[in-house]
Amino acid sequence: MVMPSSLIVYGLVVSLIVLGEDVPDTVALPSAFSYGVPGLLAGLGTAVIYRQGVRAAVASTQDFGRVLVLAVMPQFSAVCGLIVAFLLIGGGSGRIGDMLFGRDAQWLVSALAMVGGFGGPAGAWLAASAWDFATTKTWPRALVRSARGGLFAIACFALAIIFLSDWLILAFVVAWFGGTVVLGLILYMTARHKRLRATRTS
Repeated sequence: MVMPSSLIVYGLVVSLIVLGEDVPDTVALPSAFSYGVPGLLAGLGTAVIYRQGVRAAVASTQDFGRVLVLAVMPQFSAVCGLIVAFLLIGGGSGRIGDMLFGRDAQWLVSALAMVGGFGGPAGAWLAASAWDFATTKTWPRALVRSARGGLFAIACFALAIIFLSDWLILAFVVAWFGGTVVLGLILYMTARHKRLRATRTS
């Protein structure tokens, strides 16, 4: 239950950096929005999972792990927004010339981060509608649907990184996302295989 407080900590870190350094308003405002909106939406996505999954989480250890996975996934969009905020603040006004489209890119990057934030609650809603939180039969489908929200967030985040001209971080994000997709497919196929084997034996 303490996990959602991490969203508040992320926002506090961004605000302390903005207040502690000489960050112009043209950089501070898009940076604040690039995390603030995804952070708010990530909290909403976590609440969607908690609303239906808390009873299942306290019922058994296995269901606790499944609910925890689905509850963490909406926070990915908030982490993406946090990274964008750090990049905007770290670049400051001296990096504007390196961005695609110059000064206009700051609000464009912030808008991409904000739009990507909608992947958190969307993925959570899709997962909650696919899993009954009572059996493991539909959990793999819920995991796949939740990943769709993460896919939307990563697409917006990748575009934001392109406009920031941070190619090293973009390569890391693509590699990380590829590994996550492979891991998700392995987990999905394993759960599907176990379900089919249980159906055949019964």
